[in-house]
Amino acid sequence: MLKKLRNKLTLLAAVLTGSVVVAVCIVSFLLIREQYANSRFVAFQIAAESVYTEWSLEERINAQWLSSVMEANTAQVLLWENGVPLDYGLADLERGKVLRNAAPEGNGYFTYGSDLCAWFVLDYDYGSRQILFWQNTEPEQAYFLKIGLVFAGIALLSL
Repeated sequence: MLKKLRNKLTLLAAVLTGSVVVAVCIVSFLLIREQYANSRFVAFQIAAESVYTEWSLEERINAQWLSSVMEANTAQVLLWENGVPLDYGLADLERGKVLRNAAPEGNGYFTYGSDLCAWFVLDYDYGSRQILFWQNTEPEQAYFLKIGLVFAGIALLSL
C-alpha cells in the first residue's frame, strides 16, 4: 500500500516538476523572441530614419555612406526622385518596385511577405523624393526556430 502511494506521489512530483520546467521554457522562449524582435525593429527604425534624415537635409546622398548603412543592417535601400528610381546598384531594383507598390499612402512601416519595410515620402516645391528601406526577416525566423528547438530539447530532457 505504501509502495503504491509512493509511486503515485513520485509520478505526481515528476509530472508537476516537468510541467513547471516546460512552462518556464515556453515563457522564456516567448520573452526572448519578443525582446529580440523589438530590438531588431528599433535598430531597423533608427537606420531607416537616418537615411530619411540624411536625404531630407542633403541635396545628394553619399553612396558609400548608404552602402555602410545597408551593410550594417543587412537591409536594402532604394531612392526615387520625382518618380525616377536612383539606382546606385546596391539594392534589388525589381524587389524594390514590388515593395513600393505595396507601400502605404504616406510615411510608415509595413511588412510584405518576409520583408520588413519603411516607406518615406519627402515633398518639396520642385517635386518629391521617396525612400524605401527594407530588410528580409527570414534569417531572424531561422534564428527563432533554432532557439525554439533548443528550448524544446531542454524541456524534453527535463521531462
